[in-house]
Amino acid sequence: MSKALAKRGLTPKQRLFALEWSKDCNATQAAIRAGYSAKGAQVQGHKLLSNAKVLELARGHLATRLNRAEPNANRILNNNKERLPPGAVAPKKWRMTISQEGKSHPPRQK
Repeated sequence: MSKALAKRGLTPKQRLFALEWSKDCNATQAAIRAGYSAKGAQVQGHKLLSNAKVLELARGHLATRLNRAEPNANRILNNNKERLPPGAVAPKKWRMTISQEGKSHPPRQK
């Protein structure tokens, strides 16, 4: 996403909210970290995610984070597999993978 597109029609607080939301997908906490009042953060977070431009930017930030995290997750998984005794099966939570939408799911069966 280009910087021009990211900035079009959004305030600095809205842009910061989108970035903060991508860290943990918690609208209330993202609103607080972006500088909105803690007292009204829950309502403000909901309103911000209802704004199509803010949501588009937040999803773009999240996709970028997931793309960076996936290779690290695979590296960690492969390193831990080496620690298992021969013939052992990795625990189910190790076998979970992340889809492009950011949802965890078990790997496909062959």
